[in-house]
Amino acid sequence: MPFVLTRRYGFTARHFLPTAPAEHPSSRMHPHDFRVELVVSGDVDPNTGWVIDYGEIDRRFEPLLSQMRDAVLNEIPGLDCPSSENLARFIFDRMKPEIPLLDEVRVGETPDDQAAYRAG
Repeated sequence: MPFVLTRRYGFTARHFLPTAPAEHPSSRMHPHDFRVELVVSGDVDPNTGWVIDYGEIDRRFEPLLSQMRDAVLNEIPGLDCPSSENLARFIFDRMKPEIPLLDEVRVGETPDDQAAYRAG
């Protein structure tokens, strides 16, 4: 049975949801301390003793993470409506080719919420 590994990241960014009703707080620009979890799964390589090196996940995710850090997410091509759900799918779609073992991306805007996008 494969192992499941989770690597967590955090970044601060601003966004607004252009599809939200005008009276909704998310319709206006606001910041979040986003949390992102990349979930990978696979078998342990008998030569290395791990599924994937966490440092390798870091190296592959860093360019996208740097693009999102301290950004207005709406200004990133492909993120014109950066809800947690859309952000999770956006990250997944960009990272799956870089991390083939990626199974799920989770995004949280606050400590009390999280959206997940899964392979398949």
